[in-house]
Amino acid sequence: MAIDALLIDAAALIVAGAFLLVESVFSLRHGNHALIAGVGIALFVVWVITYFSVFWTTTGQTPGSRVMQIQVTRRDGSQLRPVRALVRLAGMVVSIPLLWGYLPILWNPRRRGVCDLLAGTVVTGVTPPPAELTGAGFPEHSAGRAARSFGSGGGGVVVGDTGLEPVTSALSRRRSPS
Repeated sequence: MAIDALLIDAAALIVAGAFLLVESVFSLRHGNHALIAGVGIALFVVWVITYFSVFWTTTGQTPGSRVMQIQVTRRDGSQLRPVRALVRLAGMVVSIPLLWGYLPILWNPRRRGVCDLLAGTVVTGVTPPPAELTGAGFPEHSAGRAARSFGSGGGGVVVGDTGLEPVTSALSRRRSPS
C-alpha cells in the first residue's frame, strides 16, 4: 500500500503543481478559495477511486500489490467486476478508523478483512513468471547466460544463439599471453 500511496500522491502533487503554475501565470483566483479546494478534493477522490478500481478489475494487482506478489480476486478466483472493486474500496475506507476492519484478519482462516468480506474478495499470493526470476528480465537461454559466462572471466566461447560468440572469443584471444 505504501507504493500505491506514493504513486497516488505523486500524481496528485504533479497535477496540483501544474494547476498552481497555470494559476500563477493567468491569475485565476478571485476569492474562490473554497471552490478551488473543493474541486481539488473531488478530483483527488475520483483519482483514488479510479486508480484502485482500474487496477483491481484489470489485473487484480496495483503496482504495490505486484511488488508484494499478491493479487485480489473474487472467492471463486475470477477477476473483480467494477462494483465489487468499489465495494472493496469503500470497505477499506470505513475500516480505517482504529483499523477495526482489519481485525478479522487475525481470526479468519483465509485472512480476510471487512473490506474482503463485504466485496466477496480474497487476497492470494502470486508467483512471478520464470522470466523475472532469471535476473534482468533475460530468459535463461540467451543473454542472461551470456552475461554470466562473459562475466565469469573464463574467456571461453559462449554456447548458444546469442550473437556474442565472436566478441567473447576475440576477448579470450586478447587476454591470452602471446
